[in-house]
Amino acid sequence: MKVLHINSNRVQLKMASNTRLVQIQPRLPNKIIIPTNKGYHVIDKRNIIALSANGGYTHIYFNTNETIFSSNGLKKMEQLLPNTMFFKIHQSHVIKLDQVKMIGFDHIIMENGMNLPVARRRRKGLLKLFGNK
Repeated sequence: MKVLHINSNRVQLKMASNTRLVQIQPRLPNKIIIPTNKGYHVIDKRNIIALSANGGYTHIYFNTNETIFSSNGLKKMEQLLPNTMFFKIHQSHVIKLDQVKMIGFDHIIMENGMNLPVARRRRKGLLKLFGNK
């Protein structure tokens, strides 16, 4: 048995000619580790409101009005978060769905008052998640 690829909580194994994904149950399923310039932060995914890209870095906004600047890019951060809770509304922004207060034609307002742009091609998918056709 060989380990081919490790990605958050999935490990791809190769056994003879079979390749399959095996789910590994994390010990703390709601926690993730985020690298910053001060070390590693262990954060609860349930407290995140939104993420915004800044070059190869990411601003992470929390419901406690705290912000962390991570050395992980937005794509890497997306892989750490469940797509049932989070949605990418723009190439530079990911939001937590249960924190949405209002969806405008080209922007979204979060519960904490953040105003973020919504890409035209992402708006329809976002509305569908909320039950609008």
